[in-house]
Amino acid sequence: MDGMFFELIRVAIGTQESLSRLPSEAEWKALLGMAVKQSLVGVCFAGLLSLGADLSGGFTKIGMSKSLFLRWMGMAARINMRNEVMDGYTMEALAFFRDKGIPCQVLKGQGVARLYTSTNPAQVPVDLRGFRQSGDVDVWLNISRKDIYALSQRVLGKVEGITYHHIHFPIFENCEVEAHLHPSFLSSPRRNKVLKDFCAIYEPTEGCDDIPSLAFNRVYILLHCYRHFCGHGIGLRQLLDYFFVLRQGFTEEEKADGMKWISALGMKRFAMAAMWLMKDVLGLDQRYLLCEANGEYGCFLLDEVMKSGNFGHGNEEDRISGTAMKRYLYNIKRDIHTVKICPHESLWDPVFNICQFLMTEFVWNK
Repeated sequence: MDGMFFELIRVAIGTQESLSRLPSEAEWKALLGMAVKQSLVGVCFAGLLSLGADLSGGFTKIGMSKSLFLRWMGMAARINMRNEVMDGYTMEALAFFRDKGIPCQVLKGQGVARLYTSTNPAQVPVDLRGFRQSGDVDVWLNISRKDIYALSQRVLGKVEGITYHHIHFPIFENCEVEAHLHPSFLSSPRRNKVLKDFCAIYEPTEGCDDIPSLAFNRVYILLHCYRHFCGHGIGLRQLLDYFFVLRQGFTEEEKADGMKWISALGMKRFAMAAMWLMKDVLGLDQRYLLCEANGEYGCFLLDEVMKSGNFGHGNEEDRISGTAMKRYLYNIKRDIHTVKICPHESLWDPVFNICQFLMTEFVWNK
């Protein structure tokens, strides 16, 4: 069913015109289950519409029952409505921090959703931006750790969710907001320093756009996928985000600059894996690839993606629970597994986790 699932995604984003064959009702149910696991229910529903499914009876043309079509449509409608709400929360969060004189931008999420436009508008009859399944709101602030803690204490009466790169800033009841001091991090000290240098070029300034530039996102969204892949797992939703970033295009100079930073951050192998997935699974045209695609690395990445699901939530075998020590040992097991295409991150991760734990307990929480 994996191949049929990838075909449905390609139809949804406009890189394939139709399915190679029509699935049976049982297969459609299985495809919905896969879409749920990968948080791609809305995007795949756009694929159904592109195939001609509708309430006037079009669902019968693709071998689907009315009840299943209505179920899928209902889930997609809720995603669409949630996106409208999340867009509002995102703008409110930006306004909240900007009103206090803090330059900021929204990272990934609703910002990347703006790039979700079909590669074939004549074929895909809906606005894909509303069908991307949303998560939380991540805001990158140009502010010191001391000052963001003071602001959180003043506004919320507490500081919570402290990590190296962000804190939780719960200003809304129904939406989690993460206030980022750094867009992300790397476990390797040398490569984390390179990441800081990269981010310093693009950090938010007064009057900046709501979302970072494509030059930033060509590196950062890949880094986001890389970090989660090295951690608990990554799903197709995040890699589809990167598809749409790359699909915006770039010059040869921009391509070279992006690969310079990707290589310096130790992500070359992962990038080669991602390029294979972009081309062979999602149908991205060769001219949008940043580097050579590697099938061996790509198949390894895809196998993990399909096993793990969105952020690793679909992998029951590796579900983390229990004590901090159990979680730490799980992370080491994961590092050993991913060292093939993430050598620098996998080898430094156990050290970084200990350092972050000590800093959180004895420095940042004080």
